[in-house]
Amino acid sequence: MSVRLVNEPLNIYIDNIEKVFNILVIESQSLLLKVVQDINSQIKNECGTFVFSINDKPFEIKDYLELIIDPLNLDVNNRKIVTSIQKLACKESIDEVHYQETNKIISLLEEYAHNIAFSFNGNITTKTEITNEAIIKMLNFQVDIFSNSFESNLFEYILNSNHYLKTKLFCFVNLFNFLETEQINYLIKSCKDNDIMILFIEASDTKYTNIDCVKTIIDSDFCQI
Repeated sequence: MSVRLVNEPLNIYIDNIEKVFNILVIESQSLLLKVVQDINSQIKNECGTFVFSINDKPFEIKDYLELIIDPLNLDVNNRKIVTSIQKLACKESIDEVHYQETNKIISLLEEYAHNIAFSFNGNITTKTEITNEAIIKMLNFQVDIFSNSFESNLFEYILNSNHYLKTKLFCFVNLFNFLETEQINYLIKSCKDNDIMILFIEASDTKYTNIDCVKTIIDSDFCQI
């Protein structure tokens, strides 16, 4: 598999994303803004000039990339992830293993609702249709988080977004402002062990030297080093 992120008008070529972790240093503030705006526009299903490809076949950036500018406010139980979990749980509830159990629970709830309504001695009924979807929604399945460290929670978010939303590439902007070398290496190793791809976009050359990344620098004259 060969994964690339290319922007020909801006002369940016990031190759072999599936094999190595890349740091893209953009020293020009105006160019950095263009890069972030372009990726963000495509994530919102608007026009842009970046092309994300796997084995030379282009894919929609909105379906496979996530741009993370504020790593402090990531929510592993955001609406998109929880919705995906609920959909998967609904499918599980009517598979061969759980089908009879689900129908039994629905029958018991219908009987329970009928008995409660009957106790009013009037024309009382429930307006909620009891289905497997309604039961799953009531149970409110979410990701359980055990770690309190910033880098562990960050990886948990990446792992679950990759698993439930099928995100292929995570693009971080200026993440190195928040992490020490040990934390970065933990994140890189954890993602590598799970075949998750990351691109670090930084505004200045990092001070870190002992990290397993390929660095590309675009200087203030827009020349790629």
